[in-house]
Amino acid sequence: MAPMVTKAGLVAVLCVLGLVPAEGYVVGGGIYNGAYAPYSTIGGGYSNLVYGYGASVGGGYEGSAYGSYSTIGGGYDAAVYGYASGSFTGYDNYVNGYTSYVGGGYANDAYADFAVVSGGAYNYANADWSSVGGGYDNQNYGSYSTVLGGNQNDIYGAYAVIAGGKLNKVYSDYAFVGGGYYNTAMGDYAAVGGGGSNKALSNYAAVVGGYGNKASARFATIIGGAQNVASGRYGVALGYYAKAIGDYSVAIGLNSDSSSPCSVSDDYTIGICADAFVVDGNDIYDLLSSRRELSERHDVVEKQAVELGKTGDGLAKTFEAQRALMKEIEAELQGFEEMKKEFAALEAELSTYSSL
Repeated sequence: MAPMVTKAGLVAVLCVLGLVPAEGYVVGGGIYNGAYAPYSTIGGGYSNLVYGYGASVGGGYEGSAYGSYSTIGGGYDAAVYGYASGSFTGYDNYVNGYTSYVGGGYANDAYADFAVVSGGAYNYANADWSSVGGGYDNQNYGSYSTVLGGNQNDIYGAYAVIAGGKLNKVYSDYAFVGGGYYNTAMGDYAAVGGGGSNKALSNYAAVVGGYGNKASARFATIIGGAQNVASGRYGVALGYYAKAIGDYSVAIGLNSDSSSPCSVSDDYTIGICADAFVVDGNDIYDLLSSRRELSERHDVVEKQAVELGKTGDGLAKTFEAQRALMKEIEAELQGFEEMKKEFAALEAELSTYSSL
């Protein structure tokens, strides 16, 4: 927000320059205190200065209130420049934003409009409506974003949150890191729940926890474990060295490692890498292996049945041919019987002629 030039501010400047007298100022006590603006107040303390119209310093040491209606409660070496801003207590705190505020702590800065640092040390709220709850060396550059606490956490996206932990980073809008260390959320609505060195690197990607996990596709999720990758859209990975590469794939690594990861590359596929899968005391892998063996045996038997069928067809054809041949032989034998009868008749007739 651009600095506002108000009548109160102009009067305060003229009072400091000694061009007009300050009206209604009050210095209650202390030593080396100076109130140089109309309606300014110093309650006590040492070497406190008020230059803002209607500003006040309650006490403390070397506090300076420059903004109109600004307030310093106490503490040491606080400086408040923003309009209606304040520093309650603490040491070496700096406030420069419209109605911004530092509650206490050491070397904290609220350097934007409506920014707030509640406490801690070396914390910085550097965007409008940003806030840091406490902790050490946290920096917030995202509008409407919040770092609740922790150590060396940074936000660069709007409406983002880091709840705590150490060295966590949020680079995108609406992203979230719950805690842990060295976690990164880089994608709108990306989230890392906790753990260490986890990365959610696409819009709506999520890593619940674990170590060294990376979700790098939209809506990809890693539930937990270590060194898992979900690079397919809507993919899910968990366990150890599981890789959900295909879209809508699931990879569960239970016996995998860096030399032999559990990788699922096909879309709409579930891959489980394990030595055993037991349900109600039954190893599903053994059941599947038995079923596979039965299926293979069935295929062999089916092929044998086909071959036997072909053999049977051949035998049937041979039988039919043999039966036809037997019929021919029977017909020939029948002819022989007729010839035998004729021969017997001729033989009888010859016997008759011989007797004459």
